[in-house]
Amino acid sequence: MSPSIQRLSSIALACGVLLTVVGLVSIAEPQLLIRVRAYEFLRWSLIGLLASWPLARALKLHMASALALVWLAAHIAMVGLVPVVAVALLGLAALAVGTRLDQRAPFSPALALLLGLALIAACVGWLLPLRVHSMWIYVLALVGLSYARHAAIAQALGVAAAQWRSAVAASPRMAALAIATLGIISVASWIPTMMSDDLAYHLALPTQLQQLGYYRMDAATQVWAVATWASDVLHGIAQVVADREARGSVNLMWLCAGAWLLFGVCRAVGLSPAWSWLGVGLVASLPMTGALMVGMQTELPTAAVLLALVTVILREEAIERRRSLLLLAVLAGLLLQLKVNCVVPLFWLGVWLCLRWRRDWPWQQLPRALLVGVVVGGASYTYAWGLTGNPLLPLFNQWFESPYFFIEPFYDERFGRGLDIGWLWQLVLQTKEVNAGWSGAGGFQYLALAALLPMAVLIRSTRALTLVALASALTMYALMHYLRYIHPALVLLTPGLLMGLSTLVQRRVAMATGIALLLLNLVFFGNASWPLRNGTVRSLLAEHGDPRQVLLKYVPERLLAGVADRQARILIIGQPYHAAFAGRAFVADWYDPELLRWSEFLADASDPTAMLGMLREYGFTHVLVGRYPQIANLPARLKALGAVRIAQENDAGLWRLPAYDPSVLPRDLMRERDLARKLRHAWH
Repeated sequence: MSPSIQRLSSIALACGVLLTVVGLVSIAEPQLLIRVRAYEFLRWSLIGLLASWPLARALKLHMASALALVWLAAHIAMVGLVPVVAVALLGLAALAVGTRLDQRAPFSPALALLLGLALIAACVGWLLPLRVHSMWIYVLALVGLSYARHAAIAQALGVAAAQWRSAVAASPRMAALAIATLGIISVASWIPTMMSDDLAYHLALPTQLQQLGYYRMDAATQVWAVATWASDVLHGIAQVVADREARGSVNLMWLCAGAWLLFGVCRAVGLSPAWSWLGVGLVASLPMTGALMVGMQTELPTAAVLLALVTVILREEAIERRRSLLLLAVLAGLLLQLKVNCVVPLFWLGVWLCLRWRRDWPWQQLPRALLVGVVVGGASYTYAWGLTGNPLLPLFNQWFESPYFFIEPFYDERFGRGLDIGWLWQLVLQTKEVNAGWSGAGGFQYLALAALLPMAVLIRSTRALTLVALASALTMYALMHYLRYIHPALVLLTPGLLMGLSTLVQRRVAMATGIALLLLNLVFFGNASWPLRNGTVRSLLAEHGDPRQVLLKYVPERLLAGVADRQARILIIGQPYHAAFAGRAFVADWYDPELLRWSEFLADASDPTAMLGMLREYGFTHVLVGRYPQIANLPARLKALGAVRIAQENDAGLWRLPAYDPSVLPRDLMRERDLARKLRHAWH
């Protein structure tokens, strides 16, 4: 580039850094470093380095390789070996399938992994209502796939090892920094599943597969029950194989796959290995990345799948386009089975692909690709439409008028919509306005380096990707000012940001700026998620990985899931954390409009006899009084009608109601609302 453009780049960087400093001052909080627990992350990184150094010397490894082994060992020590083995078995089976689809150079093991996961999730997704989901069936299927393709898997692992050694050797120090950052972020995977959306929704599918052998598809109890489910299906496979929670290990797989693909995309657009490793570290250091590792939300796999799509688009000239179209169809299907709003980045990627292939579009292969995409991505939409009348339930129910939800537009009023000229400032610094967290959780590179994006647009190799990422991020922001939804698009901005930064004449200053932003992100690491901010990891370490005390402190309702027998029908009054009960529990919350309306009458029932009659109307045998119950003085009222408290965990108590008259067959709400059972009977 000309000297004048390089000078403009330097000025743009200086302005961005100054703006970031001003922003940091504006969000300063008392005892900031203590509240965000930056000192804990620093301590873990030092421990990781001290443990890795002798290992690297003894085994003659690069520091990055030693760090990867140390952090993997720490993950196994904290979550257990069984979940890791279950996820490893799932990964090997996915490689077996993925290598069958993607056999041409340049080979990407992470791309093959995601292709395999897409097809496995699709297959299991179509089979969810059937009683075929057991540990032994899954183990036999995964082992059978792995054995049938063991030669291809061995070759893929060999290629992965060679690519790893080459990437690390090309820039050992930056590789060590990136892997150290990934290791620090991986501590979030140690935390047990206790986020609100997970306990009210996402955990239900894995738990029902584990305990019932099928998924009930109960849209009456949880209106999101038949929403897109690919991520939950993969969590479910791992949980069934491990016979215990495996969320942390599944998320670690997604994190590593995304990091691998991001490095490849950075290299494909012309960035050096050092800059590519910096890109991996910057994305890993994002507070939102840590927040996604804590729970079961879909944006972590979404970012990985988007990077896989970009990988195929960028390399399409090296392979036949008809083959590329099939791979893109599989990945697009997986993307649409992760979350319906993924149609936004998929649209902009499609525009890019059409422009890129405008002179040689493989029209003959288009029908087959569309069919594959529908098969891979259509399960939840098909079941939702057939069972509830709304393929997008609860979205757009003002049009579909499904009886399972209110006939009105679905919109979260906490987050606005429309474009705002200060959108990056809001996402990065005023994050608590666009995320259930605290300030500074959006990733400081997006503000400090934003003025360098014109450089990325001027450079041919990053122009299209940068424009697609910007269009996706702005569209998502216009629809809803919610950081988590925008996060995958922001990940796609990374190569463009780094390309702009790398144009500076002062390369050392540019690299130092990137490293400083990475470290600044780590300082605010806990601000995107309350478990990380509240010191949950430290509590787990004190308990040697045993999650009981953490669950007792924050979500005691989950500990009561194993107390009542499988014949119990439980009404939860309080937080709607029913997912761990595998269909036996019901909530008086907006997820269940019928019980929400009924609970208003229950709260007004002053006579114990009337209250007991209302509870028996729905066949409830137990009442779980959780935190923040909507009905005042509920424990005293339950005691007055003859209920007995049979378990208490912190602020949550489980009460057994008086026994039913033996001559009266109680109503079974779990059986009535089992749409999968009705579907099986209809097929018979």
